[in-house]
Amino acid sequence: MKKLFSLVLCLSLTICFATSVSAAPRYANSGFIYGFQDWDGDQVKPGDQIIKTADECYNALDYVLKWGYDGQVILNPKLADMDNDRLDSAIIYFAGHGDGLSIDLGYGMGISNGTGKDYKNIENLDFNQVQLGVLSACYSAVPGIPSIAKQINDNGAACTIGWKEDVQSPSLKDFNAKFFEHLDNGDNFENTAAGAENDLTNGSTLPSYHPTATVFNYEFFGNKQNTIEKLSNKQSENKKGIESLLHEGLEQYVITDDVSYKHMSGEYGEIENYIKENINNEFNLNDYTIYEKERSKTVQYKPVYFRYNLNGIETDFGYNILIENDKAVLITVAGTPISENTPLTLSENNYTDEELFDIAIEELGFDNEIKNKRASRMYLSATGEILYQVEITYYDYYNNGSTTAFCVGYSFTE
Repeated sequence: MKKLFSLVLCLSLTICFATSVSAAPRYANSGFIYGFQDWDGDQVKPGDQIIKTADECYNALDYVLKWGYDGQVILNPKLADMDNDRLDSAIIYFAGHGDGLSIDLGYGMGISNGTGKDYKNIENLDFNQVQLGVLSACYSAVPGIPSIAKQINDNGAACTIGWKEDVQSPSLKDFNAKFFEHLDNGDNFENTAAGAENDLTNGSTLPSYHPTATVFNYEFFGNKQNTIEKLSNKQSENKKGIESLLHEGLEQYVITDDVSYKHMSGEYGEIENYIKENINNEFNLNDYTIYEKERSKTVQYKPVYFRYNLNGIETDFGYNILIENDKAVLITVAGTPISENTPLTLSENNYTDEELFDIAIEELGFDNEIKNKRASRMYLSATGEILYQVEITYYDYYNNGSTTAFCVGYSFTE
């Protein structure tokens, strides 16, 4: 049994960009990036592996500096590091432990939406200079509450993005790395998020993410059609449209024929015919699980995912189809092509969900109360192994009586 272990707290990232004004505020061209590093927690193991956001912070800083802003990373900040002027600067970025109403930045300090913790209270703070806020955190955009993402938008930020549920921090790190990469190309915020989702599911970044991964359950508040104002003349690739979604080493087909498909219609006939005639003459849509969800009318490319089923087990092989203006415009082959003739050898252990939960709980070693748990299985087309993945969200209790939650993952292959 080969084991892969990830243990992380939910992260929260807030990224903001200021709009030019005639009388610029003190930090109009500055970026303050706050991170949470090397915290042990009350009942959390294995110690210093719990939450390390420095890499994520410095990745963001690289782009901040490239775009012409002054930048600084502050890990485990104190209250004095988060004065009102800094938090209304051109770029602000928080990487920590999120619960929807607050962001823990380490050692008893963070920001909150007036929840009573000894944090910086941003409930009535102005974010009028903020162009974009990204809160890459568990529950940072939970519907029905004044979440951090909504509050920053309500307080003046032109646009924010947050997450509706629990997400592992490595997933958030991967998403935001791709998000920044597409922002650097000059696209609007909504399309950059869609571009990040495309890259993480098509095999250009390994391991490839499943189309239903919780990291893709994000929501925007405000004007998602905005773009980044770059203060620097440093050259970016500035790839736009389909060009920004093409990757060396992938099997991709830019469609010039008229292949019609209306978003969410479920009428995939023309796409099926195109794949049969141009990519895979044995293609049968009945062998695939289809993933598609409602998208904003304004997002440029709307994805449809086909994932092949082998003897009842879903695989990472399939097709990513991008739809623009009711036409299929790009198909990417994800994974290694397989067919019904591919030999499938299962291990002697045909694990149930409960058995997978028991294995993960024992290996993770937490005594905390469980809030949510998920289990999945996937056939890896490149290796012929089954990947078993478990995500568990635990409650955590602080000395001041407040409650939060953290998401951890455990996986192995056989």
